Amino acid sequence: MTFRILLFLTISLLLLPGDGALQAQTELDQVSYAVEVMKGHNFSVLTMGVLASTSVSDADLQLIQQLQVAPPRQMRLLVTRSNFISDVYRDFTFLVREKQVNAILVWPGDLGADESFQKKICQMSQRMKVPVVGLQPGWVENGAILEFDQASGTVHINAKACEVMGYVPAELEGVNLAQH
Repeated sequence: MTFRILLFLTISLLLLPGDGALQAQTELDQVSYAVEVMKGHNFSVLTMGVLASTSVSDADLQLIQQLQVAPPRQMRLLVTRSNFISDVYRDFTFLVREKQVNAILVWPGDLGADESFQKKICQMSQRMKVPVVGLQPGWVENGAILEFDQASGTVHINAKACEVMGYVPAELEGVNLAQH
């Protein structure tokens, strides 16, 4: 049920104002928008982990922390910052096992664009049954449940990853799922 609601949340992103393009311009805007939409539409995600690099400023982290209590509801956001890839993998495991997050959002940046990193995080996601949201191209192709594509203003859903995590994509009527 959790994954079904998460995917409905994602589909709701397709119903964006104006010309349908994602409104976010900066990395912080992308993360903020994804959190805002999840809070507004997905009540099963109560705690979300955010994997970020140390290049994310303290000011950006403070703004993300403020999103926890912003309307329409509270959502606990646990942000980690790491220097090394091995630390990010350790952070992922910590967030899922120790903090019991319901989803992981990967902060956009150089690391998030790396294909081998995407594959490893997606393998961990599928093994631990926690959905991963990517904010850069390539995530769905590498096994994430969904990705926000800033360039095209669309959200891509990975049907195979949904099935691995126990979600049956056929339940979404009228939605064209990416069959990767």
